[in-house]
Amino acid sequence: MDRGVTPESGRIEREQLRPGDHIYTWRTQKIPGHKIRLYAHHGIYESDVKVIQITWTKAHHTVATVNPAPGAVQLNLGAAMQKGLCPKCGGAKRQGDVVVTCLDCFLGTGKEKDELCLFAYGVPKWFYDQSYRVFRQPTCSMEPEDPVKEALSRANDLLNNGGARCNYDLLHNNCFHLAFYCKTGKDYHHPVALGVEISTGTWEELLNEPQSFGVAVKTALQMQAQ
Repeated sequence: MDRGVTPESGRIEREQLRPGDHIYTWRTQKIPGHKIRLYAHHGIYESDVKVIQITWTKAHHTVATVNPAPGAVQLNLGAAMQKGLCPKCGGAKRQGDVVVTCLDCFLGTGKEKDELCLFAYGVPKWFYDQSYRVFRQPTCSMEPEDPVKEALSRANDLLNNGGARCNYDLLHNNCFHLAFYCKTGKDYHHPVALGVEISTGTWEELLNEPQSFGVAVKTALQMQAQ
């Protein structure tokens, strides 16, 4: 697939990025005995100083419900409070909940940046099915992508002119929905729940550690604000 993307990994290097790419990054959290992928954050890459995305800007409540699928959980998270941006993108434009950040801020804060991944389009059904079994949320699509100019035009139109798409909704207009629309010109008509994947330990062990689970939920809120 494009730039070495596989059903098990969309990871790419910075030098492989191209304007108009739909990129995502896994927000991760380490707690004793576990490494958790809290959720994937999506955006449209234009340059290293311009990634267009949609984020939460208002603080609400938090509810966590376990997904029947083993090893997964759905976090119905209210919006975390917006944090200040870095000097490189602190003066960047915001339209509603749509905002520009640099690539560094998109990838997260701290000493260890979260991994950079490419969302693949036009994949065969077997590829999509295998990827979904691994991640339990979209990391690729069978839909063809539109030309780069159209994807960037849609993203910048939202940033400059606003509209209903600039209002964040956790399940129906989150960062994935916005990036998918920019790349295809189509709405994604299925809710996309935040997923939690445990890469070490077991889900049962985590449920038996309420303090650790609380740390994971709190971290998801804090990281989603970025």
